[in-house]
Amino acid sequence: ADDVIRVVSTQAVASQLYDQVSGLEVLIDLHALSSSFALSIRELLQTARCDESVVDVVTMSIMQVYLPYLRDYRQLEVSHLTKNLGDIAQLEPEGISDTVSRVEDSVGRVMSHLTAAVERCIQFTGGTEADALVDAINDVLGMYASKIMAIIKVVRRLAHIDPEPMSPPGPQPITKLQQTAKTGSFKGLGPSAVMSTKGGHAGPAPPQQSGA
Repeated sequence: ADDVIRVVSTQAVASQLYDQVSGLEVLIDLHALSSSFALSIRELLQTARCDESVVDVVTMSIMQVYLPYLRDYRQLEVSHLTKNLGDIAQLEPEGISDTVSRVEDSVGRVMSHLTAAVERCIQFTGGTEADALVDAINDVLGMYASKIMAIIKVVRRLAHIDPEPMSPPGPQPITKLQQTAKTGSFKGLGPSAVMSTKGGHAGPAPPQQSGA
């Protein structure tokens, strides 16, 4: 019965956290409070000389509510970083000097947010989800790099470093002579036209021989 109550209570608390947690930082604060509470309970039970297995069950029950978040840590961190870097994702070219200055400023801000992500991972997971953190950072850096590359292409065109993209030429009109050469019918055309379609040049007509 105690096990059933413990599972139901854990699920209820987890449901409330999923509904109320508005960000990873709030979740980390709750995790720190729960860890402190679990440690106090452990010390209390050990003072009362409870069986060590009971102590472990109780403390694990308190922290078990955070297991789903640990499994989803990569997505939680990606969402957190994306939200904090939202204004960078909306960065648009607005003149060469201003755009270059804003891109330069964004690099420092991205590095600062990534450093904070490492600290969050240590606080929340104790470093056990380092692989998930690396994957999350790769996801965010990939999106950031794509955005910056698109901006650089625009700036290069504004600075006349790269030519403006040219639209492909439209279809050229086909002349009557070209159509005739394509079909292979030269009926009705004079000798000069026939020679022209075959890539040659018509010369002067040979003199006519008069009859004796």
